[in-house]
Amino acid sequence: MLTIIGDVHGKHAEYPRIVEGKTASVQVGDFGFDYHILDNVDSANHKLIGGNHDNYNTIGNYPHYLGDFGTATVGGVSFFFVRGELSVDKHLRHAGVNWWPQEEMDWGKMYNAIDAYAEAKPSVVISHGCPADVLPFFVTNSMKITPSRTAQMLDTMWMAHRPKCWFFGHHHNTETLVVGDCVFQCLNELETIDISV
Repeated sequence: MLTIIGDVHGKHAEYPRIVEGKTASVQVGDFGFDYHILDNVDSANHKLIGGNHDNYNTIGNYPHYLGDFGTATVGGVSFFFVRGELSVDKHLRHAGVNWWPQEEMDWGKMYNAIDAYAEAKPSVVISHGCPADVLPFFVTNSMKITPSRTAQMLDTMWMAHRPKCWFFGHHHNTETLVVGDCVFQCLNELETIDISV
């Protein structure tokens, strides 16, 4: 069983209560900028994906962090993960304090991610954002309606291969959309969903 957890946004008192008693979890990004709360969380079974509100100077120091993209198996569930998104409010933030320019991967990494995804052909995808094709259904902030380069990358993946389910956060919204045989599930802040595949 794998528990997928929505954006945490620095509400670190809530996160340990969510993972307590859970076999395994993946948090979809926007954990916050400080990761010390993870010191007491089992890194083998509780993982994080980077979002746009994460500290990319330090998140990689924690074994809980899955990395930029790839395949993983946590709690017996195999999935493809992809990090990153665009902060539409970055003009109000300060680099290295509450915003990091690495929030979106560069195009080179994105092309590598697309290739890895096409080769893996996963049944389950967990990312921070969603493909541009389905973005209008989930967006709750009109500033996010123009697809970021991350949404464009995810869209290219979506066009290359249709998984059975795709879980993500970023839009602070509880919504489900079925497109063909694929179920897109957006998780709200601190929302959880349990899956077993």
